[in-house]
Amino acid sequence: MAEESSGPGGARKRWFIGAAAVVAVALVWAIAAGALSGRSEGSSPTPSVTPPSGPVTTPVPEPSLPPPTATGTPTVEPTHKATAVKTGLDGKAETSPGVTASVVRVEAVTGEAKGPGEIAGPALRVTINVKNESGKAIRTDLGLINLYYGKDRSPAGLLSGPGATPFPEQIPSGGSGTGTSVFNVPVADRKLIEIEFSYSTDASIVIFKGSA
Repeated sequence: MAEESSGPGGARKRWFIGAAAVVAVALVWAIAAGALSGRSEGSSPTPSVTPPSGPVTTPVPEPSLPPPTATGTPTVEPTHKATAVKTGLDGKAETSPGVTASVVRVEAVTGEAKGPGEIAGPALRVTINVKNESGKAIRTDLGLINLYYGKDRSPAGLLSGPGATPFPEQIPSGGSGTGTSVFNVPVADRKLIEIEFSYSTDASIVIFKGSA
């Protein structure tokens, strides 16, 4: 085997080869570093999305209403306001055309308490007669009797009896009917009483005033 030259020419050759190797390694490192840097700079981080807290509501559009088609001012029928007709205990009064009312009798009785809030004791029993000459039948099942006593018109308490009877459901033309109510009235306060009667919201209220 031939021995390597150890002269100046061989030393320069070895130095050239070593320098070339160092340059190659440096070049490889530079290329690798550039590739890694490009990927790092070119890639963008994935944004994080935070879901909204609480329930998600979807707005609902309000329904659109068609424009009104009616014109003009609405007509309101006026309600009937009952008037009062006053007379004595022995009188007779017209409560509506052809219909009259009168007090048949006022009796002192001992009141019977059967309903809630009633108090048995001295009482007056009032009977009223309704006569119909209007030419048509009238309903009287809603006929109502109230009683007030004294100067202050204190309302008397209604009792169940004795002898309380309602008005008939209706009274034909040419006929008549009665109704009886019992009220708590102290004996000392019977010098001035008022009996109030009405059989319909369309009829006048009759007030009978006197002493029992």
